[in-house]
Amino acid sequence: MEVKLEYLVKLLGFITDHQVLIAASVALWGIVTQRKISREKNSIDFEISLSNNEKYADDIKWLFSKKPNELVALSKANTDDFYKLANILNTWEQCSRSIHTGMYQERYIYKVFGTTVIGLYRQCHQFIENRQETNPRYFIQFTVLASDWMCTRYQEDKKDKYSDKLRELLAKKREQTFYSDKGGLTKAKHDGHAKEFKKQVKMLKKQLKVV
Repeated sequence: MEVKLEYLVKLLGFITDHQVLIAASVALWGIVTQRKISREKNSIDFEISLSNNEKYADDIKWLFSKKPNELVALSKANTDDFYKLANILNTWEQCSRSIHTGMYQERYIYKVFGTTVIGLYRQCHQFIENRQETNPRYFIQFTVLASDWMCTRYQEDKKDKYSDKLRELLAKKREQTFYSDKGGLTKAKHDGHAKEFKKQVKMLKKQLKVV
């Protein structure tokens, strides 16, 4: 009887341990699934919001009707056209940050807006570079995202050693920028990183012939 009782206690302990493990696994699966659903919902909401934004649609149409050198001239201006362009870039700067923090699903946004973002960056990169001379932090998340997506687009057609180097650099820059925004870097150090990043990306893009 004592042997049977001891066996029963061990069996109950075994069952309890497995029940805890199963419960924890189910809870973890639920959290992961909920986050995935949340990212998908946020991404769809962003798409719908932007698609229904008539002002944004008009501003984008205006932007792509301009020549890049016309936009560069706006970087030192204080006009309605400057704020129109800045608002477009701020929209994508915020989207880039949401992608990096996991609020949006990057692959979904890329499939829907990849061509727009790449075209926008190519159209505005000289304007952005001029603004970054004043403050290297201007539109830095958008710069990273657009550069990353150009690399992705390039790799979809042809794999190249330079695109691998660029992707590695972009991943590192995303972490540096996010860490800095949380107070992990002084402004001087961050600006130094941003300038070096800009220099390296420019060199790699030239080798990739993407801008």
